[in-house]
Amino acid sequence: MNSDKSGYYDYSTLNLEALKHLPIHRLPPTYKYQAGPGNGCFGDPPGFPSYFTRSIYTQHGNEPRRGAQMVLTIPEEKPRVFAVAWKSGENWDDHNARRKGKLRRLWKPLPLNHPRTRAWIRDAHRHLNHCYIDDSKTEYDGDRIFIWPVPDYKLRSFIDKEKAAAVAPLAIPANHAAVRRIRKFYPDYQPEPDLIDNPPTAVGPQWWERYATQPTPEQCAGLGGSNPHPIGNPCQTCGHVVEEEAS
Repeated sequence: MNSDKSGYYDYSTLNLEALKHLPIHRLPPTYKYQAGPGNGCFGDPPGFPSYFTRSIYTQHGNEPRRGAQMVLTIPEEKPRVFAVAWKSGENWDDHNARRKGKLRRLWKPLPLNHPRTRAWIRDAHRHLNHCYIDDSKTEYDGDRIFIWPVPDYKLRSFIDKEKAAAVAPLAIPANHAAVRRIRKFYPDYQPEPDLIDNPPTAVGPQWWERYATQPTPEQCAGLGGSNPHPIGNPCQTCGHVVEEEAS
């Protein structure tokens, strides 16, 4: 059996030609890489490059103040510099846009109807159940995302009822937060009323993030490879249930 469980990951969603344009990283003797790949943010689609990045740490456990702070690693390829420290005068929005653009260039999307993509879509609807977006609000406005139907406890005052009446016309499929999230990566995605009205309620195993198929317990590297299998019971990655020993 392959002792390096991350060797079971599916790297076919990475654009190798784009990867080779990134600088090779040479790890200083006192530095180290994050134990396992995985800096994926919530909502990143299956196989997104963020799932294969590793942070770089100094001998003090901090990110370097200068130079490379994150690398992208795949088998039989030298580590490539993915993220560097902020540029002088750069604000968060510009830095984040630069990072997102690089991730997109490194990604080879799976088809929209692929089993892994479908698992991600279902999970997005589970997590963003009843969440809608009000485009009249700014990105950092706490009221930009609202819940619909509005919970009963929120309708106890006239002001809350007035707010509910104002957002009611906005609670349409195109404004559903899960639909918006999916369309950031798959613009042609069409809302699914059944998923909006009856989203999954249970958290399923997250194998679709890095694996081509659901791994066996022997193949499972836990969450991002940095935590051992199993994580939770059932395992949050492969879904394997650990049988409890009889007392």
